[in-house]
Amino acid sequence: MYCKNCGKEVNENQAICLNCGVKNGVGDKYCRHCGSEVNPQAEICLNCGMAIKNNVSIHQSSIKAGTREEAYAKLAHYEKISAIVWFVIAGLQIIIGIFSYYAPILIGLWNIYAGLSRLKYSKLLEGTPEGVYEYFKKQGTSNIVFLVLNIFLGGLIGGIAAGFDIYIRKYVMDNEEFFN
Repeated sequence: MYCKNCGKEVNENQAICLNCGVKNGVGDKYCRHCGSEVNPQAEICLNCGMAIKNNVSIHQSSIKAGTREEAYAKLAHYEKISAIVWFVIAGLQIIIGIFSYYAPILIGLWNIYAGLSRLKYSKLLEGTPEGVYEYFKKQGTSNIVFLVLNIFLGGLIGGIAAGFDIYIRKYVMDNEEFFN
């Protein structure tokens, strides 16, 4: 962590910067994540992409990772969330299929498979494997096809889940330096 007033490295447990004497976390001249000089009106650091103000939107602050380990941990977490969402959708589709016509049951079974594959992949990511960037890069077109199919066959909730998978791909593409 770096002092936002002078840019020197500080311990996050220090009350003040030992270099300039300013209270830790006060200032707007330097990025607290990388120590680079920043524009006081900027929302994100142009050097590292991290939020430098508290009012940055969730999207801006969450799309860039700070370290390789953080990037893999966040991706594994996203994949676990995706698995849970697909399991919930599958359960709903199977219940609907039991009480109506049987086609939603088949779609629900497919979504159980989707959830299991994401859960398996999230566990694999804990070992920071190689080839993650290439894996997600290849999914661009298939994610769009999957989104359209889910909106058509699974309704809005299926579209939202497929949209989350597209967001996960974007996270990997935006953090290429950690996954490539």
